[in-house]
Amino acid sequence: FIIMVLMTYQNSLFIISSVCFIRRINSELFSRQLFRSNFFNMSNSVFHEGELSVQSRMGVVEDVGSYAPSFIRNHMPDQHRLFFSQQPFLVTAARDTSMRPWVTLLSNVKPNFVTSPNNTTLQVNAMPSKGDALQNSLQEGDDVGLLGIQFATRRRNRMNGRVSQRSSDNAKGEKLGLKISVGQSFGNCPQYIHEREWHPRPELENKESFGNRSTQLSSEQKK
Repeated sequence: FIIMVLMTYQNSLFIISSVCFIRRINSELFSRQLFRSNFFNMSNSVFHEGELSVQSRMGVVEDVGSYAPSFIRNHMPDQHRLFFSQQPFLVTAARDTSMRPWVTLLSNVKPNFVTSPNNTTLQVNAMPSKGDALQNSLQEGDDVGLLGIQFATRRRNRMNGRVSQRSSDNAKGEKLGLKISVGQSFGNCPQYIHEREWHPRPELENKESFGNRSTQLSSEQKK
């Protein structure tokens, strides 16, 4: 689990920027209400206020605005829906209960744990494992960024959205997963992605995460 997070972390930083507005200097944009009012307003621009501010400073608002709306959609094309349903894991970015951004993996040993009932919805039958930084996050109404990536083909697609439903525990005490409504859907080029093979570890499924939390670095980490 930890290895896969590290392997995909570089390719996942873009999700954090979409979720928490790190490209915006003014910290007030970390407000959940302001995020929703800008990020999910697709009528005027596909970019939120922080992105537009950066583009303005770079002098590229008109240039980017001329082509970006053609591939940043408020729905998933059929090929993206099929792509997500074929993935063994999803790189997932969200904020914890203290509004800090994190990247983790959602996976399930069962095949086809991701389905798409329509072009604006993903059903993800997986939850963060016990001990994960996002264990208590991904509640209904929370913003989330998803990356599907095939290392063998270097293909990747992104989806930014919002949790519209978090399934209750079933009779066996299992958490059934998340329903996510699409805010933005688009593909990415394979640049910087190296071909790899994915090997699942079923024995680690639903195991407690191997991380330790602390407010300071350990002696070993300081080395």
